[in-house]
Amino acid sequence: MNKKFIVATGIVCILPILAGIFLWGRMPQQMASSFDWSGNPTAFRPKWFVVFVIPIMITALHGLCGFSLLKREGFGRMRALVYELLVINCPIIAVFSAIGLYSYALGYDWTVNYIAIGTVFIVSLIYGVCSILKDKE
Repeated sequence: MNKKFIVATGIVCILPILAGIFLWGRMPQQMASSFDWSGNPTAFRPKWFVVFVIPIMITALHGLCGFSLLKREGFGRMRALVYELLVINCPIIAVFSAIGLYSYALGYDWTVNYIAIGTVFIVSLIYGVCSILKDKE
């Protein structure tokens, strides 16, 4: 993994903005931005905040962590694990959180908990497969 990979996965982090722009007219002015464990919204934010600020914050965290880990020397396998988790998980979390927030705003019946469970499952599956393949090299 290198700088180009961080940039490419950073672009994936901002894809929810494009989806939000596409769905802009169908979403309410106030959108849920966080949920409790039962899937009930606990906070509402303006539409612009959910569509633009949340993906930008995830992308900024992704870039900051990814590039700062590239600068660090040492740590061996632990450094590689942290790097992989950050670089792979941030885009997945950005996309799946947008799916959950947008689907709730559009009135779909499935709860955000299904999105959270799906995200954890997919992230774990991808990371597990990547780790196995890397260890075989």
